[in-house]
Amino acid sequence: MNDPTALDAERLLVRELCTLVAEINALPDDEALWACPKGIANPIGTLGLHLAGNLRHFIGTEFGDTGYVRDRSREFEARGLTRQNVIDELADAVKDIERVLPKITAHHLSRTLTVGGVEMPGRRFLLHLCSHAALHVGQAGYLRRILTGNAESVGVSSIKRLGD
Repeated sequence: MNDPTALDAERLLVRELCTLVAEINALPDDEALWACPKGIANPIGTLGLHLAGNLRHFIGTEFGDTGYVRDRSREFEARGLTRQNVIDELADAVKDIERVLPKITAHHLSRTLTVGGVEMPGRRFLLHLCSHAALHVGQAGYLRRILTGNAESVGVSSIKRLGD
């Protein structure tokens, strides 16, 4: 039987990635994707590539055996890609999430995972992935506001998207 936590995580993660796509689309051009003001470690493009790679690896490969091979160095070192390139990678992450999480059972989430030298139940790690995604999407939102001077929300990360 499908696990309700996995289904809720699917909904949360897809919402977050859709919000990140909206943030990317709200940038004036591809160059802004890689702009990084002093004091900011990662441009929006890096945040997008990192989230796509992170979720495709942990949701796709660790939970779903998709065979995705992560290139974490590329996530943080790539520059000059277009907004569409990054959006396409986020779309691939959404596909993996939508393909894998509905099939996850309580058994999958009860097994112990070791990530970064830390052991934890799969359920807790799945919740971590949701909060990790939300953190980086929030960073992208504030960075987009700083870069564009536009304080308006892209309006996607609404609680309304979580209702039945």
